[in-house]
Amino acid sequence: MTSTKILSIALIVFLAGVGLSASISGALLKLTEIAGLENKIAGDLEKSLTTINRFYCGGISYGDSLVGVSFSFFTGEEQPLTRDGIKNTTRDLSSRSVAIPFLRQLSRVHNLSEIINLYFLPYSLKNLLISVSSTELIRLASSDEWVGTIVIVKQNNLSIQPDGLINKFIDYYIERLDVLVDTEPLQNTAGVIDYIDSNAAILEINQISMWRVWLYGAAVQINLGNEEKAARIINKLPEDAREIFSTKVFGDDEFLLAGDIFIIVSEIDIAFSYWAYGMQVNPLNKTLEERFEKYDKK
Repeated sequence: MTSTKILSIALIVFLAGVGLSASISGALLKLTEIAGLENKIAGDLEKSLTTINRFYCGGISYGDSLVGVSFSFFTGEEQPLTRDGIKNTTRDLSSRSVAIPFLRQLSRVHNLSEIINLYFLPYSLKNLLISVSSTELIRLASSDEWVGTIVIVKQNNLSIQPDGLINKFIDYYIERLDVLVDTEPLQNTAGVIDYIDSNAAILEINQISMWRVWLYGAAVQINLGNEEKAARIINKLPEDAREIFSTKVFGDDEFLLAGDIFIIVSEIDIAFSYWAYGMQVNPLNKTLEERFEKYDKK
């Protein structure tokens, strides 16, 4: 089963889980119908779907045109103004979703996996510079359960400025690693980190950023039960934590995390070095105090 099919199934399961009776397929069939498109286009759009918060976005090439859709399902608790806001957002996102075919091509050029696309596509739809000189068609559809918009534009009327988009996405992802390791599936995070680590030279990622990648990459592998791989990753950090301390790239909690991982992989002296610099960042960190008390006795 392909990753795209897995994603589509996951979205449908989510909808069933929250008690929504309307389906993704039904919404897409309605949107393509009001645009005068054949039914098979709904299936192609479903395969292209990505999500931005509560909004589903899809886009495909269709002859010399591009088709973009965005829709969202209601929870039943929205106020009228909230529903209007959701409607307006689908209009904006559908206009941006016509760029999805280009983004998927860019993804293929850079060998991004479908797991990475789960994060790259939403980021790009929100941040890519897009200009449409004229719109061929825009239609809104709604029911008691969902609202959505479909847009068609000629390919020649779309202008995109993708300069540095991949690198900007990677920088954004690295900056948020401390949040992502707690909120995203570990296997997904591991896949993105492996890609960054393997392509650091091509992506021209500086060493300071890679220290964060290696720290959180090792943490993810520990939580996945891959201690041997975690050891290989964490040992890419400098043995002397002073080098990292001088750049101020780690906070006290990150020095704590690094020390904890070094303890797990039996690098006790290095662990103490990282904890010590964590204490310099924040002398009031009680957990760091507890680490010193615990391991000083061994």
